Amino acid sequence: MQTMARTFMPMGYVKVKDIRLPEFDRHLAIDGDMCYVFDAPCRYQMIAGRNFLRRAGIDLKFVENHITWMGKSIPMKSSDFAPADYNAVFDDIAYWIDEDEIVGLR
Repeated sequence: MQTMARTFMPMGYVKVKDIRLPEFDRHLAIDGDMCYVFDAPCRYQMIAGRNFLRRAGIDLKFVENHITWMGKSIPMKSSDFAPADYNAVFDDIAYWIDEDEIVGLR
C-alpha cells in the first residue's frame, strides 16, 4: 500500500469504533472505519486517507495551515514534530487490538 510516508505491506485490517480526536474534542467520536494494520517503523501513529478524512468531515486547510473538524480549528504540526511528541497527544487514548480481531493476520 502506497502512502505519503512510504510503501507499507498491511498485515490485515481491523474495524475501529468510536475514533476520538482529543485535540479537537474529547467527547466527540467518529463512528468507525476499517483500518489496515502495519508492523513496520513509521514516524506516524496513524495515516488517515482521503476517503476517511472526507467521510469524517475533516478539512485540511493548507493555505491557512490549520485542520478543521466539527467547527474547531487547530494548527497543523510542523514537519519536525517528533513521534515522541505524539505520545502527549494520544496519552489519554489507548487502543488494544487483540490479534484475533485482525483479519488476514498471517
